Amino acid sequence: MEYYKENLRDLEIKNEDTGIIVRFSMTNARKTAQGGAMYHKKAEIVKILPEIIKYALYNNFGKRKETDPEEVLGFLNFKGRSKLDGEVENVRLAIQFQKSAKFYYNIEVNKIL
Repeated sequence: MEYYKENLRDLEIKNEDTGIIVRFSMTNARKTAQGGAMYHKKAEIVKILPEIIKYALYNNFGKRKETDPEEVLGFLNFKGRSKLDGEVENVRLAIQFQKSAKFYYNIEVNKIL
């Protein structure tokens, strides 16, 4: 959280594949840190998150869940790769699309077998 506050808070990054501008907020930081399992690779990816968001490739659209706030229209799902600890990792990036035309992210990192 400290790294995020000092380096990423209020940053805006344009995704090259779609032209979407993704906003970094403390809500994103809390969701990343507390909204699911926090593990070493997920924490490490935060350091290069602007690059991941910038170059991730659009994959598909996910519908909103009934439990999502009314503001949420759905999720734009992206995929990318990064090298962590000497190994190539798949990175899944879900960008929440809101009625207010704001975009927020969530990330997952999976090892390539």
